[in-house]
Amino acid sequence: MKEKDYKRYKKRVHKLLKQWIPLLKLDAWYIQVDWYDDKTEFAKGGNRFTAMQIDVDWHYFRARLSVCVPVIAEIDDDRLEWGVVHELCHIIANEMRENDPDLKHEERVVSHLASAFLSVRGATNVS
Repeated sequence: MKEKDYKRYKKRVHKLLKQWIPLLKLDAWYIQVDWYDDKTEFAKGGNRFTAMQIDVDWHYFRARLSVCVPVIAEIDDDRLEWGVVHELCHIIANEMRENDPDLKHEERVVSHLASAFLSVRGATNVS
């Protein structure tokens, strides 16, 4: 992938993070973003079709978002936005993981939250 394209895809994600972190009241969190330019290397942590994944340490308000740039290059803006919001919702719901080792409950909850938040994103005073 050309450097120019790589930077453009990263900007798409940065723009969404800048928008959604404050909307989801995650300003107090330290969220590190790691970029991967190799699907194989990224897939070592899971599915090779996954665009993003997040690891959360809710005890200390820290999270690490891993982004596979070649995968986000293949998805449209709406799907990317849903994915960013979905991953950020894991920060909110991560404490549930302790009683759900296979993550099915947490995944359903964050998917629902992401869809709900996106449906009301036009609201100007969300609290």
